[in-house]
Amino acid sequence: GTRETAWLNVTGFARDLQNLRHFSLKSEFGFADARVLGPLVGNPPDVGAVTGTALINDLDGTPGIDDFKLKGGRPNVFQIEAAGRFGDIRGVDGLEAHLNLDAANLAVLGELLHRPLPPIGPFGFSGEVEGHKGEVVTHGVEARLDRTYLQGSFSGSFTSGRRPHFTAQLQAPELYLDDIGVQPRRASEPAEPALTPPRVSPESGQPLFADTPIDFGPLREFDSQFSFSADRVFDEGGAFLQNVRLDGKLEDGALSLHHTAFDFDGGTIEGVAELDSSASPPTVVLRANAQDMLLRRLLEQLNESNAYSGKLYAKADLRTRGKSQHELVSGLEGEFVAWVDGGTIAVKHAGALTRDLIHAIRDKLTHRKFEKLNCLVADFELDGGVAKVRTLVVDAEDTVTVGEGAVDLATETLHLRFVPKPRAASVASMAMTVAVTGPLGQPTVKVEKGGMATSSVKAIFEKLELVTGVRPLLEIWQKLTGHDPSRSECAKLLGSVQ
Repeated sequence: GTRETAWLNVTGFARDLQNLRHFSLKSEFGFADARVLGPLVGNPPDVGAVTGTALINDLDGTPGIDDFKLKGGRPNVFQIEAAGRFGDIRGVDGLEAHLNLDAANLAVLGELLHRPLPPIGPFGFSGEVEGHKGEVVTHGVEARLDRTYLQGSFSGSFTSGRRPHFTAQLQAPELYLDDIGVQPRRASEPAEPALTPPRVSPESGQPLFADTPIDFGPLREFDSQFSFSADRVFDEGGAFLQNVRLDGKLEDGALSLHHTAFDFDGGTIEGVAELDSSASPPTVVLRANAQDMLLRRLLEQLNESNAYSGKLYAKADLRTRGKSQHELVSGLEGEFVAWVDGGTIAVKHAGALTRDLIHAIRDKLTHRKFEKLNCLVADFELDGGVAKVRTLVVDAEDTVTVGEGAVDLATETLHLRFVPKPRAASVASMAMTVAVTGPLGQPTVKVEKGGMATSSVKAIFEKLELVTGVRPLLEIWQKLTGHDPSRSECAKLLGSVQ
């Protein structure tokens, strides 16, 4: 060949040319454009010029490569440097090599491997690679995706007739979600088209949960067992997760995260999740507990977030099935419970949902920014995508507010009422029952005439006890928080444990 296209120089000997046995050949080769190798490897991308050397021999009856070196590529597109040996070319066995690889993004590697990969990167890899009988093992791995650096080990099994199986143990000091193609859709980007007409009124905008079928196909293309850890995880706003630990497996299209834990907003969230894409329709199970989450951090988007204090505890036990976002939320079943057992709340928010004028007046006259929060309890039961209120109470310094109703995720609508009871009887008439209804994206807040006198939650205020689900709530609360219920403001509100 020629240096401008592709070339090969070979020196050595062969004692049996007819059967190509007992030979030793030293080769030098290269190509200026990988596309000239199309007839051999099938439509490769143009990754630049690559040169190499290899000592190929069959002195003992097994053809192999005792020594090979490969180097080249195109800067800022694809570059490779490799050195090692290949014990058995015919059996694709005995690979031992050190590999350095850089690519503009993963899509370039996808073209080389004839597999579609997302165009995220730039990508880099350095590590030891071994191959034995269809099994590829890497160790001492150092990889990067733009700003995210990974360390650990990776192996893959490519046995004929079976799905590939991968095993990975990776850790990252810092993980940037946009580096791996995971980031929230910006408001300026178009929403996914729905297969059916919008389920909400036009003024509320696009539906929150699309009808577009989710592509679960990639989950059925390979099996995997993996563990991952990261000190910090970043999104567009900065670090929002710390001490992330993830262990799971993917088998026959069923993804199981049997241990997940991370620190979020001052607290810790632990849970398990299962997604079986092989079921028809696919099924999802989620169980999670949250502890010691700082209320102020959760409400940082509010103007008065500095007026909040206290710690949030929560428990979720959810299951559903479906092929789209809409089907998944429409089939949600289970429960969600959350508590805040003491802290402070912004005065201007304490009576906002009940149009509590006493809070508005005190805010203007005293300039008081916060008041004591004795207890907040939110307990929802979900069935058929409808989250029905079992308990919804905000017990603050000046007012106790009880909510009732439901959130219908299937139709993306709210059906809630908030009934206040000021502690000062002289201002009771200044707090009004409020109904919050309509689409999630643009609800309507309306004051109800008659106030508490016509409310179905009036009996709750007469005793300040929740007559249903008291013991289960208190037992769950005690287990999550580790606090003594007899010393808790929430316990006083919910009812004492006998």
